[in-house]
Order: sequence, then C-alpha cells, then structure tokens
Amino acid sequence: MPWRQRLSVSGLVPRRAASSLQVESLDHASSAERRLNRLRGDLALTPPPQSVFFSNAVGGRAALRGDRGEPMTKQGVVPDSFSEPFWDAANEERLVIQNCRDCDRLQHPPAEACRECGAGDSLEWKPVSGRGTIYNYGVVHDCPVRLLQKDQPFNLAVITLDDDPGIQMFSHLPGTPVDDVPVGAAVEVIFEPTANGQLVPEWRVIAD
Repeated sequence: MPWRQRLSVSGLVPRRAASSLQVESLDHASSAERRLNRLRGDLALTPPPQSVFFSNAVGGRAALRGDRGEPMTKQGVVPDSFSEPFWDAANEERLVIQNCRDCDRLQHPPAEACRECGAGDSLEWKPVSGRGTIYNYGVVHDCPVRLLQKDQPFNLAVITLDDDPGIQMFSHLPGTPVDDVPVGAAVEVIFEPTANGQLVPEWRVIAD
C-alpha cells in the first residue's frame, strides 16, 4: 500500500519502497518517528531502555547532513545497567544484538526475556555483521524537536539487518544527499561520537 505524500503532524515525508520491498503501513512510519522523537527530546538525556534501541541516531555531533558537509546535532547517551553492554560494544566499534541461546533467535529492541520462548536466563549479546539494507526512508521537514530543527530537512532511513531482516534500526545516512536515498542499497555500520563521547551506530551506503 503506498504511503501518503506527507504526514503533516510529524513532518516526515515517506518515500515508496522499491517494488521488491514491502511497505507495512502508515502507522509503522508515524510510530517510528514518535519513538525517535522520544529519544531525542530536549529533556530526554536518559531515554528508557526499551525505546533507545529503536534508534541508532541518539546523542552529540557527528553525522553529516546529506550533501551539505555539516555535522548534525546529536545528543549524548547515558547508558543504564540494562543497555550498557550495547553501548560498551559501540564504544569498541562493534554492533551487538540481544540473542536467545535456547531458540537461537535475535531480538531488538532487547527485553528481559525472549519474546519467542519466554526464557530470561538464556539471553546474550551477540556480535552481528554490521551490514544491512535500506528498507525505506522519509525526509523530515518540520521536526518538533528543537535541537534538530536547524538541520532540516534531513533523511530518516529504516535499515534492516542482513543477520535478521526483521530487525530494524534508524539512520540519517551520513554522506547521502537529502531525498536522494537509494532504497534497497546495501549499507554498513559506522560509529560516531555524541556530545558526551559515547559512540553510537550509524549507517553508510556501501559504494559500488
């Protein structure tokens, strides 16, 4: 089902995915941006662990704003005890995802128990390849988050992981011009510093 031209409340202008990719629904896009906004609100310096994993774009100044060559504002990340292994791995420039040893299943965002089998004592943090695909994207023109308004318009892409296409992360796609996102293209993870020095995962298009 094609998306509408514009989501007037959020300012996210979604683009239709390539024919080989399935667009889920408008609710997917709007709820995705709501999660992103919660992460990056002016007062949300310590976002809840269940939300923080939906987005890799949280914190400091690093991601290039498309073809303008200017850094995009990122707010710092203060890990809690539950999310600390994810962020510690990011500081080592490694991407890890929660995995259940009992059913050999990745899950993201993480939880206290496996969503498939319910086991809580078999969860681990598993390194993944750091490769993915651009599933779809939108262009944000009127973001309600004050800190991001000077960077408008900017890309907001949904990345599916090669290790498990059911797992998605967000990216501004550093180095990719605004509204010139190659849906279906391969991407690789990179790590960029935030305001407090914490590294966060971002995604970059792999050159042919």
